[in-house]
Amino acid sequence: MFKAEVRIMTKALKTKEERIELRVRPQDKRLLEKAAQAQGLSLSSYLVTRSLHAAQEDAVPVKTYAPSKRDVDLFLRLLETPPLPNEKLKSAARRYQKEMS
Repeated sequence: MFKAEVRIMTKALKTKEERIELRVRPQDKRLLEKAAQAQGLSLSSYLVTRSLHAAQEDAVPVKTYAPSKRDVDLFLRLLETPPLPNEKLKSAARRYQKEMS
């Protein structure tokens, strides 16, 4: 079990103020119980721990890249007028054609 998961579980289980109910298929419940037992946890503790771990990963904001105006201009210029292929690229293209024919 991860140390972070233990901290999450401990914190979550100390302040039991909210309740969540789930309905699952019998085979899913058996699988969850088996996984909880393998971790040495009750089913509730296992579900709280794993759910919080997944939620923390899912809640991380997606990193985006905002290119500068200079980068955008360069990108567009290269799309409009791409550079001529150099010798390395020509050689790689010849090898590719030879291997694929």
